[in-house]
Amino acid sequence: MDEEWAQNVRKIMVTLTCFSHLFIIDFLLSLVFIKIPKTDSVFTNSVGVQKQDKNKTLYLFPTTSTK
Repeated sequence: MDEEWAQNVRKIMVTLTCFSHLFIIDFLLSLVFIKIPKTDSVFTNSVGVQKQDKNKTLYLFPTTSTK
């Protein structure tokens, strides 16, 4: 009984650590991508796409558009 409970606790701890590591890696990657300079063509393309998407959202919601 105690061994089964210990194994279950270990499984829960392993899954929690995996999820926390994924969250930390995702957070660090977002920080890295924010701090990359805009001289690189690939990242300027991604930034341009984001700007285009923001303009589309402005057109979709005319109340937020600036006149």
